[in-house]
Amino acid sequence: MKKLPFNLLINSATSVGKVRTINEDAFSITSNTSLNDWSFKNGRITHSPDQITAFIVADGMGGEAAGEVASSMAIETSADYLSRNLKSKMTVDDICSTLCQTIQHSHQKIKIHASKNSRCKGMGTTILIGCIFYSKLAIAWVGDSRIYRHSKKRTSKIQTFRSGNLEILSNDHSVVWKKVLAGNLTPEEARLSPYSNIILQSLGDNSQPTPECRIFDIYKGDFLVACTDGLNAMVPDKEIENIVHTHRSQSNDIAPNLLAKANILGGKDNITIVTIDVTEGPDPVEQIKFMEGQDSTKKEVDKDSKNVFSSILSILFRKNKI
Repeated sequence: MKKLPFNLLINSATSVGKVRTINEDAFSITSNTSLNDWSFKNGRITHSPDQITAFIVADGMGGEAAGEVASSMAIETSADYLSRNLKSKMTVDDICSTLCQTIQHSHQKIKIHASKNSRCKGMGTTILIGCIFYSKLAIAWVGDSRIYRHSKKRTSKIQTFRSGNLEILSNDHSVVWKKVLAGNLTPEEARLSPYSNIILQSLGDNSQPTPECRIFDIYKGDFLVACTDGLNAMVPDKEIENIVHTHRSQSNDIAPNLLAKANILGGKDNITIVTIDVTEGPDPVEQIKFMEGQDSTKKEVDKDSKNVFSSILSILFRKNKI
């Protein structure tokens, strides 16, 4: 099958919010991991077949300036590791392995730094890494920074939670989301729970984090929203879906409108948003027709770690942000 043009429109926004005085969130984007330039913020990207676009979002915690240090370190160490080790010719399994290795590498760097600097003791951070290689999205994460996809025509073949045309592609590593997965809470009930800020693992924690990785096919018309919980803790999924839908024809406006809404509703935490509009790419209908004649090589792959909570069920790591 001939590969069609694959283009992206990326935008980003971050805010300290209305309550906190320091922004402990951090993020970074590169149009092409092989260039080792992670300064991209907003603009269009035209993909070549061997190009990987990547983004990283981190939400620091720990008191004083330590949360800011942890998230910045997560971004810097992950970006460097990805640029050195992520290759476009890798298999899907190899890409997942590299993303998880990146997270483990950053975790060790943060732990070492904290052990040598007393003011950083106890610091930690969430992390979400996403990379796009032609018509696939790979995500890996630890903690409760998450990624959504808005898509009118299809739903993922693997388990996701959906509000209208908006689906959550990642599963939060949190006490309340564990109850969502067990069917004991709805996503909205989890959002409103007083325990929603308790996460089960983070980078820098005493326990070794267990990253999860997922691979999705993406198509023309898909719209991705990666964020720290400063967005989804303030704004219900239904309202996120409404904002994306309302501004879909002018997707540059979505990130600033989501950020503004989070602040209007209280802005109790730092807010960071990265949006990705797939403006050119495979058509989902045509791709489905093509897939019908194949074995299973185009199917979405779920690489959820089987024992993601096995080593941390007894640990409740409460966010302690400034």
